[in-house]
Amino acid sequence: MIGLVPGTQMLTRSASSLLLPEIQRYFGVSDTQIGHLQGTFDLFLASLLALPCALFVDRYGSRCVLRNLILIWIISHISCGLSASFSQFCFFKIMIAAAEIGMVPVIYAMTPLYAGPKNLMLINAAVGALITLGYGAGYYFSDVLFKIAALIAPAQGDALWRGVEAFSALSGVILFISVLRVPRPDIMTARLRPTACHVPDVTKIRRAKRRLLTLALLAGPNAFAAQGTVSLMTVALHRRFGLDLPSLGHHLGTMSWFIGFLGFPVAAAMDSVARRIFNANIRLEIMVICLALALPFIGAANMVEDARLDITLIGAFLFFSGVANVPIPTVIQEVTPPRLYARIFAIWSLFMSAFGALGAVTMGVISDRFLSGRLLLSISITATTALALAVGPMALGLLHRKTSAGTSLTSYEQ
Repeated sequence: MIGLVPGTQMLTRSASSLLLPEIQRYFGVSDTQIGHLQGTFDLFLASLLALPCALFVDRYGSRCVLRNLILIWIISHISCGLSASFSQFCFFKIMIAAAEIGMVPVIYAMTPLYAGPKNLMLINAAVGALITLGYGAGYYFSDVLFKIAALIAPAQGDALWRGVEAFSALSGVILFISVLRVPRPDIMTARLRPTACHVPDVTKIRRAKRRLLTLALLAGPNAFAAQGTVSLMTVALHRRFGLDLPSLGHHLGTMSWFIGFLGFPVAAAMDSVARRIFNANIRLEIMVICLALALPFIGAANMVEDARLDITLIGAFLFFSGVANVPIPTVIQEVTPPRLYARIFAIWSLFMSAFGALGAVTMGVISDRFLSGRLLLSISITATTALALAVGPMALGLLHRKTSAGTSLTSYEQ
């Protein structure tokens, strides 16, 4: 049930993002303005507004905050559908995104209470899979959603996106009713006992800070590349290949389902196998490998002339990027005291959203000012550069650290 809440919201989000070309034409805005909508407004400013949610979780509890965020989400979708100008549309989109991003610390503060430490990685992967599958469903069934939206807003040429906003609000009402049925965790105190990771030892605190810093240096550029690509790929592919929106949604939905059905189980299996074989936590090393594998696919995305092959390359890039993101919640939960889960995840969401917003804006600006509107080329160049600058030094750093540790152990044994 916890995973279905953000999964349903991602369904409506992808359906709305598929209409970005129509929204861009309706309001007559440029790629830079769309980049600001998807980046600065939809990610960064929304993350700032979502920060207080962590404090509300500590005071009022996760379930109460979750219900109120869904109410804000419903009201914002209704207001967004009634917008008369691009500025009003942006304002209510910020409120929608703030409610969605605000749920991130709430969701990941709830999962340890219901899962326990043994199944934490598996449950986090399952929640991530539901989010991705919901996002893909919004694309894949976009033609059905658009028909429903056309019934809600009959003037299709003028108001199809308004109908999608109304449909989103209706789905939010169903979510709100469902969340009322979420039970309290049966045993909280036993699952919240401090573990070795949470002992206030200076060495362990220093190790936890180093681990979080390494995670940030990997996840930030990944968010810059992946979230920027996701924010603008609908406009880029529609402009490059001239696909109609339902057909484009079908392809993007298939891609997202592939990532959801295969990517998250692969990440959970890799983690389990690695821990059994090496008897060590090598999640950061797995992230580096996945990001290195993602690099050539986004680099080649602008070099092909076939739409399906291009979408396949972007899908492969997002697959490896998504697999690299799966261990992030578990790594944070391992090095964070339970009482700080909500606050740390709120700060982390702001950090990731800032990089994602910067990626979307940078791609839009480069397309407008330097590449004469070739948005897909801008996405390819920007994402490849960001990942290369992160993966190269990080791989060398991790390799040097392992080599130094092995040399020290050999000298000690001798």
